[in-house]
Amino acid sequence: MNKAKSGNLNNLVNDHPETKNWVVGHFIKHNNFLKTDDLEVKWAVHKKGDIKDGNLADYSAKTLGF
Repeated sequence: MNKAKSGNLNNLVNDHPETKNWVVGHFIKHNNFLKTDDLEVKWAVHKKGDIKDGNLADYSAKTLGF
């Protein structure tokens, strides 16, 4: 890629609820810049103390949290 994009991911997911918080991936229709077969990124904001239930769709996937 030779371009950079900046903005607020909360606004992006709120503007496109059809993506169910996915912001990069092959299924993105509204933005060619974020459409790719190489990577999938989902945006989420968790409250302090939230516990993930452990039900994963793909156990080979990796998760990166901040």
